[in-house]
Amino acid sequence: MGCSKSTEPEPLVNQVYLPEQLEAKGGQIFSVPISFENEVALTVINVPLLFPSKIMHFDSISFDGSRIDQFDFKMIYVIGDTILIGVLGVTDDTVSVNPGRGLLATIHLRLYGNAPETTFVFNTFDSWKQPLSFFDANQKRIPTPLFRPCQVHVQGIVWSPPRD
Repeated sequence: MGCSKSTEPEPLVNQVYLPEQLEAKGGQIFSVPISFENEVALTVINVPLLFPSKIMHFDSISFDGSRIDQFDFKMIYVIGDTILIGVLGVTDDTVSVNPGRGLLATIHLRLYGNAPETTFVFNTFDSWKQPLSFFDANQKRIPTPLFRPCQVHVQGIVWSPPRD
């Protein structure tokens, strides 16, 4: 008999995660999918993010294909270098997202045309107003979820003079 691999899925962990790495070019829009995993049913999700507003600006957010379609209230605040995403099921006590993993939202950012070549980390931060948090079906806050940031490499635009 040979060794057999387990067909059991990996256990769920409460976490928010971004792609490990992304590439972007100055002057273009790039997208950052934000995914999450939860081991208990959730009624509230708060995700604060930091981004370098000196080289880009927030363009839009999409919840298409998200696991939170049934949530009534989806909000986004963009202030300076911060993006705060919050989702809340408010119709009744039965609105929640079951345990699982998948997409929360996709953020679209536009790099300025003069963005220099650089690398930055798209990360969360300790927000006193809306901390990274999950709330269960009883509206009780569960321990702070894990967070996996994303390293973004920006390729600056290389200018070359027109040819004669």
